[in-house]
Amino acid sequence: MQQQQPFYYQSQQRPQQYQPQPLQYQPQQPLQYQPQPLQTMTHTILDKGYDASASLGKIMGLWFAGSGLFFSFILIIIGIIVVMKKNPRIITNATIKSADCKKITETNNNNKETIIDNCVNTITFVAKDNKTYESKISTTNKNYIAGETLKISYHEDNPNDVKQHVIRMSTVGWILIGLGILGLISSGFSMYLTLNYKMYQAAQGVGYATGAVTNAYGNVTD
Repeated sequence: MQQQQPFYYQSQQRPQQYQPQPLQYQPQQPLQYQPQPLQTMTHTILDKGYDASASLGKIMGLWFAGSGLFFSFILIIIGIIVVMKKNPRIITNATIKSADCKKITETNNNNKETIIDNCVNTITFVAKDNKTYESKISTTNKNYIAGETLKISYHEDNPNDVKQHVIRMSTVGWILIGLGILGLISSGFSMYLTLNYKMYQAAQGVGYATGAVTNAYGNVTD
């Protein structure tokens, strides 16, 4: 039979020793600047105005760029037709047989008077059938005298249909083609900027809005 030990022999439970915890640094969050209500409102208004200008500029920019591309294509097509079309007029030099010139005064739309030389010239020229033809032609670019030469054009089927030659129709056609190509390049570049750059859109929007206000103000004041 096991004997019970006296109470003074029994081991008593010692209290747990305090274990100090290592200090951990808690980083502080940086202070964030809280904008004042007036500044926030100003920024909001500016942002909305910027977005509105960009939207207007994008719509109008695409419209004008698309219109420019369309009309540039039309110019190129007309120019090609003019270049390829056979010109029935033949260009040659005529000799002035006599010239009746006088100075006349013309008044333009601004009521400004201009003095020009008006000559009625009797000319002779040799057509493609090797026959000599005589005709009268009026000129206003200079004061001609007998014996001078004048560049003319006549219809190949009717040598009596005579005009002073100014420019070839083929030259006009090439000019139209060149203008059409330049229009394609500029309109295409404008469309590229309009589609890809918001700052360009906003600048266009401001320009269109300013122009509309200026025109409206001008109409009212008139």
